[in-house]
Amino acid sequence: MSRSIQRAQGRLTQTLAQLSSGMRINKAADDAAGLGVSTDLHTEQRSGRMALRNVHDAMEMTVTAEGGLFEITDLLQRMRELAVASSSETLADEERTYLQDEYGELLSEIDRIANGTSYAGRRLLAPKGVDILLMIDTSDSMGFEIPAFRAEVPGFRDTMLAAGLDVRMGLVGVSNTVDTVDGSTTTISLTDDTDGFDAALAGFTKNGVGLMDPYTTMLDQSGVVPVAGDNGPERHAFRQDAQKLILYAADIGVEINLTSATETSAATALADAGFEVHVMTRLAAVGADYDEITTATGGSLQDMNSFGVGFDVMLDNIAQSVISGARPVDPMDVQAGTGSGAESRIALGIPADTTTFTLGVQDTDVETVATARDALGALDSALVEVGRRFADLGASYNRLESAARHHEDRLAALAGAESVIVDADMAAVTASLTAAQIVQQAGIAARAQAHDLHASTIPALLG
Repeated sequence: MSRSIQRAQGRLTQTLAQLSSGMRINKAADDAAGLGVSTDLHTEQRSGRMALRNVHDAMEMTVTAEGGLFEITDLLQRMRELAVASSSETLADEERTYLQDEYGELLSEIDRIANGTSYAGRRLLAPKGVDILLMIDTSDSMGFEIPAFRAEVPGFRDTMLAAGLDVRMGLVGVSNTVDTVDGSTTTISLTDDTDGFDAALAGFTKNGVGLMDPYTTMLDQSGVVPVAGDNGPERHAFRQDAQKLILYAADIGVEINLTSATETSAATALADAGFEVHVMTRLAAVGADYDEITTATGGSLQDMNSFGVGFDVMLDNIAQSVISGARPVDPMDVQAGTGSGAESRIALGIPADTTTFTLGVQDTDVETVATARDALGALDSALVEVGRRFADLGASYNRLESAARHHEDRLAALAGAESVIVDADMAAVTASLTAAQIVQQAGIAARAQAHDLHASTIPALLG
């Protein structure tokens, strides 16, 4: 009888747990196979909800990009109006100048919108920005090279700006005479202020005999492995979504070890952090001090001749490498499903590169009748290209909407399937509770009666 009461108590406890939680399975022993299946279904639901959130984020990103494209379209249409006006020989040259003033401002505004339209820090209408840290040996042996370098850097920057890239540059002098801890000093931090940078560049000069530790200075100034010097990475805020470049110019190699950094450790750390390193040096003498770093980071070694000859060619080679690396722009993928395969991803029509360079209008003007008429053709092509970008964005948005609806339907089905397995049938549980209570109470009553009978029978037998 005691065993029957214990079994009834166990059923009652299980039923009460189901009734209070609303779940049929509260522990693995309740239904081991069912719990395994429901766990898989629950995992799919959680992953599906996150994928749905990804899709909604991508939809908002697409809408943001579309807003920028509408503004660019309005600007191009206004520019075409100005080109039509300037194409007429009825205008005087002075009046055409007024048109050109507005036309030039609209060109600049297109690039500003293209470079400034972003979502969660991701650029939507232009390639990645470019952050370039120029690190130059300032020892006396660079007496001829530094002036040559100063003369060519603005053209290097302008080449990339003309290609529609958003460029920031910083300038660092390398020598342990100015800082014996990190071997460098920051002349100007990364900036897009061209006037401020050029002013700093104009005052950049040699500062005496010093020793070089390129590995430590690259790691420190990039912020990859900061050291304790007072000119470290806090001066350079590299953008997360930018191409990050180090340009190092020195006529010598490694002369001193300020830290334990080696070429191998520096190469690995810089590559892992996404830096691209280009070095201008005398290859025959010290090129081996930099070949591992430039190879690991996808950069280049440029041969720096004596007296700074050839800086223009070296810098142009690097500029063209940067430009080609920025385009074509690879589309972003959104994780729209819960799997690891390509079928779970959707390629968005973003970034939609719409800088004046990509649209082919950066060199157009309306200063003369002839150039205004040429501009009309370029603007027509640009408007067609923007139309293609709209089509890409619209197609992406439609796919995302479809993915969102699919997720919502699938999540509802998964929730229903999990509910069938784990949720308690409240009517059945209530009935089971009542039955368990009756059995338990009957058992207790029977046991009490048996106890009473036993208590009254024993004295009689003894008497």
